[in-house]
Amino acid sequence: MKKQKLNIYQLNNLNVEEKLREMGYKELYIRKQSIKYHYLITQILNKYFYFSRDYNNGYVKIYGELLADDIGHAVDVDGKSKDIVYSIRRHLKEWGVILFHKHEKGDHDNGHFDSEVYYKITDEFYKGGYKLISDNELIEKLNSNRIKQRKKKKYNEKILKRKQGVTGIYKHLESVYSKIKLDEIGASETLTNALNNGSKLSTKRVKGKVTERHMDKATESFYQMFIDRFNQDKFFHIDFNTGRVYSALTTLPKMFRKHLSIDGESFTELDIGNSQPLLLSILYRKWCDYNNIEIQKDGEEYQLLCETANFYSFFKDYVEKNKVKTYDTFKTDVFARIFFNKDKKKENSYQRLFKKRFPSVYACISDIKKHNHKDVAFRLQSIEADLIINKISTRLVEEGIESFFTIHDSINVLEKDKKRTHEVMLEEFAKVELRPTIKEK
Repeated sequence: MKKQKLNIYQLNNLNVEEKLREMGYKELYIRKQSIKYHYLITQILNKYFYFSRDYNNGYVKIYGELLADDIGHAVDVDGKSKDIVYSIRRHLKEWGVILFHKHEKGDHDNGHFDSEVYYKITDEFYKGGYKLISDNELIEKLNSNRIKQRKKKKYNEKILKRKQGVTGIYKHLESVYSKIKLDEIGASETLTNALNNGSKLSTKRVKGKVTERHMDKATESFYQMFIDRFNQDKFFHIDFNTGRVYSALTTLPKMFRKHLSIDGESFTELDIGNSQPLLLSILYRKWCDYNNIEIQKDGEEYQLLCETANFYSFFKDYVEKNKVKTYDTFKTDVFARIFFNKDKKKENSYQRLFKKRFPSVYACISDIKKHNHKDVAFRLQSIEADLIINKISTRLVEEGIESFFTIHDSINVLEKDKKRTHEVMLEEFAKVELRPTIKEK
C-alpha cells in the first residue's frame, strides 16, 4: 500500500528558525524542532480545510494527545525535559502567530476532567498566505512516526468504528468519491488567473459586517490546499444526525468543480433551485396536518415561488419595496434572520416582512423553533439527505447509474446519465408533492 504523503505548510510571514535564534536556542534544537512548529500550524490550517475559518470565529479544536503522539511528548533543552507541545504553542502565541484557549470538561468534583485546546491563526499571519514546504528528511521522519502512531489500537478502533458506519448507499458514494480526480494543472491555472485578475468572490458577513471579497494571497493559499490535497486526502464524513455527507467535494471551491473527472469523464451538476426554502414546504404541510388546519393561500403561494426558483428574487423585491436595505448576502441573510435565528420579543425587519407576506408559513417556522432555534435547519437537512441520498441516489444505482456524487442538494453526473438522473429527481420529488426547478450547471 502506498504511504500517504504528509503536507506541511509554512506561513509566508513567519520565519520560525530566525525567531528561535533570537530567543537563544541552539542550532541543533532549531534544526530538529522547527518543523514541528509548522506541523502545529498545518493542523490548524487542516481544520480550516475540513470546515471553514468562518466557523467558531476561526478557533478549531486540536486533540492534544494526538498532536503529542505525532511530534513527541517532551524535548531536551539544556539538560531539562520540556513539554514540546506546550513550548511550541507558547512560542507561537508570543510571536503573535496564534491565539488559543482551553475548555475543561468532565467531573471537576472527582478530579476527572479533560482540557480541550482551541487554536486560531491570527489575521496578521493568515492574511499573508502560506505555502507548501518541499519534502525533506525531517518531514519524512515525522510522517513515519505519524503512520506508526496510527497503527496503535486506540486509533484503529476509531477507524474501524467509522468504517462500520459507512454502509449501503453511503458506501457506494464513498467508493465513487475515492475514484474522482482533480486535474491539478487545470485547477492551478484557474487559481492563478483568479489571483492575477483579482476575481470577485462571494460576499460574506464577517461579525455582522458585509464584506466584499476578491481573490487575495490568503485565499489563494487556502484554495491551493485543495489542489495539493484533494487527490490524496479522501476524508468522508457522515453526519448521522441528519444523514448529510461531508468531504473535500462539499468544501471544494466551486471554481474547481469543472476540473473534476472519473475515468477521464467530466461531470454535469444538476442543482435544485431554492432547495432549502422548497423543502420547508414539506414541513409546512405536516405542520398544517398536525394542527388540523387547511393549507393556507400564502402557503400555496410560497411553495409555488420555491418550485419555480423565484422565492429569493420575489422576497428581495418585496423587502426593498418596503424600504428595507438588502445586500449581496441576501440569501444567507434570509436563513440567518428568518429560518435559523433565535426568536426574540422584537422581530427583525426580515421577520416582520416575511410574517406579513407569508403569515402561516412564518407561524410554522416559529412553532418548530420554539424549543430550539436549530430545529428548522436540522429538519431541512434531514429531509434533504433522505431525498438526495436515500431516495434518488439509491434509485440511480438500482438503474445502473453509478458514477455520480452529491453535494448536499445537488447531484453531479456524467453527460450520458444527465437526462435520466433529471427524470429520477423529478419523480422522487413528486412523491412528496413537490415540483422543483432543476438547473444544469
